[in-house]
Amino acid sequence: MPSMREIMMAMPTMADPQKLARVNATIQFNFSGEEPGDYVLRVQDGQVTVRERNDPNADATIAAPSEVWKAIATGEMNPMTAFMMGKFKAAGNMALLMQMQGWFNTPG
Repeated sequence: MPSMREIMMAMPTMADPQKLARVNATIQFNFSGEEPGDYVLRVQDGQVTVRERNDPNADATIAAPSEVWKAIATGEMNPMTAFMMGKFKAAGNMALLMQMQGWFNTPG
């Protein structure tokens, strides 16, 4: 299984450029648990970048145990189900976070 850092840094290669053509957003990820870390996902006109850092001005923030987000990222766990069950927290632009589900192709 890839590390949390590997999953986050691979996000630009998993992005669907057609779905991101008009998206301009910054999403902060704060991971706890087995692989803690802070990452910022930036989408600007179809281009996706990920950096290890904190952005207090992000449009939305996701706080999750790394093991939960790994399961979501690998398609083992449905993000909406995980959110409804309280497995991770989200704040900020919730509509943007709902859209984010369709931005990336899941592996396999």
